Amino acid sequence: LSESELQKVQAAVEDATASESFRATVRAIARAAAEGSVRDSEDRVADLVRETITSNETLSAILAAMEPALNERVALSAGALPGVADYALSSAGASVVSYAPAYPTWADRVHWNIRSAVFGFLRAVGGSTLSSGLVAPPPPHFPSVILERDNPRGRCWAFAGNAAEVTIMLSERIEIDSFTVMHIAASAARDISSAPRSVELLGLGERGALADAISLGTFEYSTKGSPTQRFFVSTDLPADLRRHSFVTVRIRSNHGHPEYTCVYGVGIHGSPASSA
Repeated sequence: LSESELQKVQAAVEDATASESFRATVRAIARAAAEGSVRDSEDRVADLVRETITSNETLSAILAAMEPALNERVALSAGALPGVADYALSSAGASVVSYAPAYPTWADRVHWNIRSAVFGFLRAVGGSTLSSGLVAPPPPHFPSVILERDNPRGRCWAFAGNAAEVTIMLSERIEIDSFTVMHIAASAARDISSAPRSVELLGLGERGALADAISLGTFEYSTKGSPTQRFFVSTDLPADLRRHSFVTVRIRSNHGHPEYTCVYGVGIHGSPASSA
């Protein structure tokens, strides 16, 4: 696509999200979320994104043209370690207790979803020949997405800047021996510089109080390694200080992206405290 064609697509995105009906729908979604209907709001966001794109002649034509290339896409995603018990899986009962920075607004979420659906696909096909300024960050997901496994490209916890933290209640109290940090392969990433770099793991008290936190180590995720990287807690730390039901994962830096950081997954490993 030429620069003028790309500008036409960008203008179409802005026009598609400027109507009063679009804004009214976003306000309704935000109200539903505030009242606790988060799952329903997620579904309505997806419906609004599809409707906005398909009803816009320019955007629908672009996506139709990109479909063959998208169908050939191979997802190189991070996943679970075979044979290693993971106590930070939502499917096993783990959950996110708190996180910072705060989640973006629902209006931001809808707008980013639309921009990502268009410009993210364009960049995937056109590579570095397309202006990175036209590509939105990955659509924001709740941090609980990091408790899932085998997330495809774009399904990650994306937060502004290069520092954040999330507190997780594990599926049970364990004696922690290691943890994993997950991204996707550099060859599949839009921009690998958004991967986390310095990551600290803290074990919390029984009630999850950060005031009682014990640092279990600070480690570095490498963009030249495998998508799933495992880090071991020092055995010099007494066993009783490694037994926790709550942990905080603190992202201290990324690999240089100036706007945002993406975390695809976090795994916590060890043995049940009752058998330790």
